[in-house]
Amino acid sequence: MDFLDPKRKKSHRRRLLLGYLLMAVALSLAAWLVLVSAQGFSYDRKTGDIIQNGTVFVDSQPVSANVYLDGTIQGNRTSTRLVLPGSKQYSIKLTADGYRDWKRTFTLTGGSIERLVYPLLVPKTLATSENQLYASAPLLTTQSIDKRWLMVQQPGQTYVFDVYDLNTPSAAPATLTIPASILTDPTKPATLTALQWAGDNKHLLMQRSYDDTSEFLMVDITNIASSLSINTTLTVAPSSVTLRDKKPDQIYIYDATGGVVRQGDLKNRTVSGAIVNNVIAYRSYGPDILLYATKTGADTGKVDVRIRENDRASYLLKTVTEAQTYLFDVDQFDGTPYYAVGTNLDDAVFVYTDPLPTLKGQQNKALLIPAVLRLPNPQFVSFSPDSHLIAAQSGTNFVVYDIEGDRQFKVSLPLTDPTQKVAWMDSFRFKAVNNNQSYITDFEGSNEQTLVPSLLNGAFFSPDSKTVFTLAPSKTVTGRTSLTQTSLVKK
Repeated sequence: MDFLDPKRKKSHRRRLLLGYLLMAVALSLAAWLVLVSAQGFSYDRKTGDIIQNGTVFVDSQPVSANVYLDGTIQGNRTSTRLVLPGSKQYSIKLTADGYRDWKRTFTLTGGSIERLVYPLLVPKTLATSENQLYASAPLLTTQSIDKRWLMVQQPGQTYVFDVYDLNTPSAAPATLTIPASILTDPTKPATLTALQWAGDNKHLLMQRSYDDTSEFLMVDITNIASSLSINTTLTVAPSSVTLRDKKPDQIYIYDATGGVVRQGDLKNRTVSGAIVNNVIAYRSYGPDILLYATKTGADTGKVDVRIRENDRASYLLKTVTEAQTYLFDVDQFDGTPYYAVGTNLDDAVFVYTDPLPTLKGQQNKALLIPAVLRLPNPQFVSFSPDSHLIAAQSGTNFVVYDIEGDRQFKVSLPLTDPTQKVAWMDSFRFKAVNNNQSYITDFEGSNEQTLVPSLLNGAFFSPDSKTVFTLAPSKTVTGRTSLTQTSLVKK
């Protein structure tokens, strides 16, 4: 009998021990792979390498779009989450019946999260209707910050506007007439410029220009009778006016003679003394921050950029080349203030992260400059509506800085008019007009989508971004201009 044979018994025991050992190794390897996978890693069977995964969140408007990754359709539609090996470039495509494809190439690093939650799919066929006819092209259009109100100046009527509520676009517009009683010399031919909407989306700061004179108006679109002239209300003749903390009754008054900045209170009808002198350009933020340029204390050909905080001392942020165009903007992202500073001659815009604590000596560290946006002769700088992107523009060229992802994108847009200031459609897209066609493009330059005909005053989107409005030559009445309405949702 084999089990009584010592040699066979010893061989059997060896095989048994070897089996146990191999099973233990297999179980340990499986447990290790499970642990590695749980910690965000994957195993490449071909190379034997351990690769750290990344996560991609994908969403779209409209939802339930097909998701293709490197040409292969995925099991889930938008919105969805993909866990993929990192340190690799991917190509993603979203498709939906009746809509144009959306495409993007991106590099996913191990352990990172990529949020592609902003794709907008545009219908292949756009249905446009004409809402209102005008005898000629309106000279002035402006939209409130929340996108609800669209004001269109009636041709030949300087002070008469149609006001559209884009929450109910089918409703007829209200007619708003700025009272002649608040105007200085109301019979004088004049032009109006929309300067800044207040944060309440009900008040609009406007500039009235006539005979080399500027009069500044605070227009209340919900109660036009309460509108007023800042010049007469405060007995001032400023070179420019800006809102303080986006409040309709709190303003900064600037006099180019002497570069004096003062504060105005329209509710109490008071004006402060000079809070800053010798100012060349400035930008305000919140109730107490003033970012400004001054030649005081600077070397010849140079200008100091300083920050003034809450009626206290000012702090030197940067010295720049004396220039014609100063690019300033300030905003807050995820609770942290960011300052953008540049000139057209320095060929760059510098981005600073919360510089005040360092400038005030509260932190013993160097100023943090997460990005320098380099491009020749920059002319404009702006934050996206949610402040996670900063764009610097020079003609048709842009540099966009993604604060959240800490990365830059170089973008070139087709613009026959390179002086056109390109605006944000939303927090992820630009809008512009080229050859009388409105179009949109993602912030990194992909997915350029031509929409509908438009004059240079641009395209205006409803609050939900599902409808676009433009002023364009009428297709129904020759020689007239119409306000068109186009749905971005397939019918």
